[in-house]
Amino acid sequence: MADLKNVSQQYYGTKKTRKGYRVVFIIGFCLGFLLESLLFIYTQVKEIGLILKEDFKIILVKDPAVKASVNGIEDGIRSLGGVSEVFFISRQERLKNLEKDDPEIANSISSIGANPLPDTFEVSLDETAIGQVDRWINSASKIEGISDIKHKPFEAYAILHAMFYSHFIFVSIVVSFVSVAFLILMILIYRFNPHNLAVGIIKDKNWFFAGFAGSLSAALCCYGLVYPIKNLSPIWMWPDPLWHLAVVLSGGCAGWAIFQWKNEH
Repeated sequence: MADLKNVSQQYYGTKKTRKGYRVVFIIGFCLGFLLESLLFIYTQVKEIGLILKEDFKIILVKDPAVKASVNGIEDGIRSLGGVSEVFFISRQERLKNLEKDDPEIANSISSIGANPLPDTFEVSLDETAIGQVDRWINSASKIEGISDIKHKPFEAYAILHAMFYSHFIFVSIVVSFVSVAFLILMILIYRFNPHNLAVGIIKDKNWFFAGFAGSLSAALCCYGLVYPIKNLSPIWMWPDPLWHLAVVLSGGCAGWAIFQWKNEH
């Protein structure tokens, strides 16, 4: 009976250990997939926001009836604040650009005789000014020598949303990493001391590798799911490899920490 009991305990003990590895693997996979998904979305949203921000321009039309110098108007635009760049584009230069981009329309305009295109200023704003673009435009409309202002309001809203989402997702990712680090720190403080730390790490290394394997599998799975977008969209950005390394290491550390917590309870 004693031998049978020992065999039974050994069998169930081994089964429990194997089940524990599977659980840690799944936890590492879930954690890794969540972080990898957030990283991919963050990278894409940030890139889209930068593209929209680079494309966003406010066009200020110079009033031909007002004798105001170009430099004077530029100084007035820069004095509003939040201005990244200001470019003056004369009507002749605008017609040349139109001839390159759309020759048919340029020929139609040239057939009229006099160049009807106005002198304009192209203004790029920084993030703070884009958030208050309506107020900025209201102030710019009061500059002497400006007759009209054109911009894309919905593009400004899209930039603001992209900026907010990218910052929010980035903070979520950082909080996730900090939470894992805090969990490990608590385990190290309350369970280990400098004398037995190395022994504990080496002894329970398999639990680290179980979480590590789960997070690594999640990274590969996430990449396989989002890779087809590369062929569907011109915007394709994949996170820096160091981010992936941080994810898989976090999964391994979380697996090791969960096992230590399990031993305490």
